[in-house]
This record gives sequence, C-alpha cells and structure tokens, in this order.
Amino acid sequence: VALFEGGSREKHLLDVPVDVGTEVAVATLAAGVAHQFNNLLGAILAGSEDALEESTEPGIRRRLRLIIEKVEEASFITRSLLSFAQQDFLERRPTDLEALLEQTLAVMMPELERAGIGVVRQYEKLPPVPVDAPRMERVFLNLLANAREALHEPGGTLTLKLSRERAHAVVTVTDTGEGIPSHMVEHVFDPFVTSKGAFAGGDMRALGLGLSVCRGIVRSHLGTIHLESTPGEGTTVTVRLPLETSVERTGDGR
Repeated sequence: VALFEGGSREKHLLDVPVDVGTEVAVATLAAGVAHQFNNLLGAILAGSEDALEESTEPGIRRRLRLIIEKVEEASFITRSLLSFAQQDFLERRPTDLEALLEQTLAVMMPELERAGIGVVRQYEKLPPVPVDAPRMERVFLNLLANAREALHEPGGTLTLKLSRERAHAVVTVTDTGEGIPSHMVEHVFDPFVTSKGAFAGGDMRALGLGLSVCRGIVRSHLGTIHLESTPGEGTTVTVRLPLETSVERTGDGR
C-alpha cells in the first residue's frame, strides 16, 4: 500500500499481495459451507412455502412470510460464497467491452437517475477482448453498485472510462463519493471485509465478498484490479485485462 500525503489530504493506492494458498483454502471452505447451507435452506424454504399455502391464520401467515424472506436473504449469502469459490471455470470469448459496460450500466441507470447521479462515459474504441462476459459483467455491476452506494447525497458523478495501455484494456470506475475510510482501505479486497452488512450492523446481505469476488474473477483473466481512494473526494477502481490471452492460466489464477 502506497501512502501519499499532501497537506491534510491522504491518498491510498491499493495493490495488496495475496497469499494464494490462503485464498484457495478460504474458497474451498466457502464452497463446502455454501453447499451444506443450501441443502438446509432448501428444506426450510420448501416446508415454509407448503405451510403458507395451507395456513389461513393471518398471524401464522405473516410469520411464515418473514421466515421465507429471511431464507431468501440467507440464500443470497450462500450464492455469494459460491461466487467467491467458483472462479476457475471460464469461457472466454472475444467481447466488446464497451457494449458490455453499457449493458451493465443499463441495469443501474434507473436507480442512478432517481438519485440524480450524473454518468460520464469516456470510451476509446478497442478490439474485442477475450473475457468470460457473464463473469466480467458481474465485476462491472459490483463496481457500479459500490460507486452508487458511495454517493449518499443526491447528485454526484460516476465516470466510466475505457482505454488501452499497451497490451491491456483498461476499465476505470470513478465516483465523487465520500471515499473509503483510511482504516479499511488496506483490506477492501479481503473476504468478508465490509463497511456495511451483518458484520457492520447493517443489511445482512452485504457480506463483504463483492470486491474479493471481483479480484478473483479479474485475476482468473490474467488481469489486475487496483483501488485508489481519497477520503472526502471519491474512489477510482481500475481493471486491466490483457487484449490477448497468450499465457496458459495456472491453477492459482496468476
């Protein structure tokens, strides 16, 4: 982690080295736990839905609906764990990254417009890039969602940039939000680290796996992901992807 000081302003550039053995162990554990919990949740959900169909008592139906809602939240967590664990099976195809970014942005636009957030596009024309499009879309969607959450107040700007640096396509997502707290910036790509969610007194669905999953997906494409944040000014996440995949990927994603 490089730290730059200028007056009272701090800027952090994240490039945290990863212990691959630890990451593989955590992913294996996550997959096992997720599969076991999925089985349990499936049984609870099926039983609750059957009971809801049979019950006519308003109080019981209300409690059953609450159970179903919480089971669905728990299922979201297990899906996040599986996404974190299952990053090795890619189907790379030549992909128009600009079109993929626009497709992802279209999902977020209604919410961005409601919040009065301006979107700036800076796209350089690139050749198709070999990526697993559904997985890379998940990366882009997560980065856009994080940028949206950083813009708490009405207004603000979200900038998407697509450019080329030598043999790499470069995607940057920048927000003019509050930035990331200094004590967390070193750990934002670690599993289960979050400023919101069950581990921080908020929505239990915010499990803190989003950026960790993004890092795994990007690394599996032989790419890199970096985060730069200035408290009070905003955050930029930069994804670099090789324009050509000429190196056989190893089992650890490097």
